[in-house]
Formats: sequence, structure tokens, C-alpha cells
Amino acid sequence: MKKYEILEHTADLRIKAQGKNLKELFSNIAYGLCEKMLGKNLASFKKEESRKIEAEGQSLESVLVNFLNEIIFQADINKEIYTDFQIEKLSDTHIKVIAKSTKVSEKRLEVKAATFYQLKIKKKNKKFEAVVTFDI
Repeated sequence: MKKYEILEHTADLRIKAQGKNLKELFSNIAYGLCEKMLGKNLASFKKEESRKIEAEGQSLESVLVNFLNEIIFQADINKEIYTDFQIEKLSDTHIKVIAKSTKVSEKRLEVKAATFYQLKIKKKNKKFEAVVTFDI
């Protein structure tokens, strides 16, 4: 199974991801976001540092959006990109992740924020699926 796919959109970035469970779904969307921000395949990058990333929300969808926005924020202020996500805790109101990172001098795509536009996490054919739209 492919980690994610990019959907056509005229002005924004849309990522569709699936996972056999919610942790894999969240990880795959985050991986797709980081790969698009960097503009390169992340598989060849060394995992130099570990960073704890946490987010909260009032629903699973808001946890996902807040988690992705925290990734965007941390990547910008620390000048790094995340290449691996070990989700330690995930509930309807909280996520706790150890993200492996590597320093980068520049990104190819500046992403402003993850949005709630048409966001719905659903279970389809024994897999979880979501499409997230990002402002760029």
C-alpha cells in the first residue's frame, strides 16, 4: 500500500492517505506533508534527531489538523524536516509522537496550514482513510 497520494487541486495541496489503523493513517499523512514540503523522497535522509510532537483537539479530525499544523510550525522554527513518526499515544483528543528529523537549509514548498476543508476520517474496506487540504 502506498503511504499517500497527491490529489489535484488548483490552489492548495491535498493529500489522501490510508492506514491499516489510525496511527498508520496519521503517520502516512504527516510523511506525505513532509515529503511535499521538502520536494524530495525522504527515504534517503538520515534520521539525525528526535523531537517530541504533541497536539490536542476536541475530535479526532481536530487532533489530526492540530498535529499537522504543529509539524509545519516545528519544521519552520527548527529548520528541519521529519522523516519518521513513532506514535506513542493517539486518542480522540490527544496525540503524542516521537518524530525523527534531519536539518534542511530550505524547503521546496511553503505550507501555511492544514485545514478542516472537507476533512473526514472514515473507515473503508478495513482501512482508515482521510483527505487533508493544506493552504500553500
